[in-house]
Amino acid sequence: MTIFSFVTVCIMKMNKPGTTGVKRIINASKYSMSGLHDCWTNEPAFRQDFMLGFALVCSSVIMGFGFWGIVSTLVSGILLVAAEAVNTAIEAVVDRTGSHKDELGRMAKDVGSSIVFLVMISVLIVFAANCYCHFFK
Repeated sequence: MTIFSFVTVCIMKMNKPGTTGVKRIINASKYSMSGLHDCWTNEPAFRQDFMLGFALVCSSVIMGFGFWGIVSTLVSGILLVAAEAVNTAIEAVVDRTGSHKDELGRMAKDVGSSIVFLVMISVLIVFAANCYCHFFK
């Protein structure tokens, strides 16, 4: 069996039954929007992180950071919201498994929280670096 045949067989086994092509992309987009809606309506931390990112992007525009300053602030804000969405998903799965004290569940929640914390630090570093470059260079 050639490597091409092996890869082809592996790819064929990975394909899931159901829609393909543009219809699959449309369905995936609907599920993504549903997930964002669920985060927005059920998780105050998600809304707070979104508002922080929005405020920093607006501040970047008002302060006149320039194109790359605004883009870097926007991308870091999007990463913060994405990290909070992942943390929300982890918490939902852990909470669904039961109300009893579970060390692995606690660890999963703490790791999810630490992801948000680290991304939040990176957002602030990006914004501070943009401020420094804009005002002191």
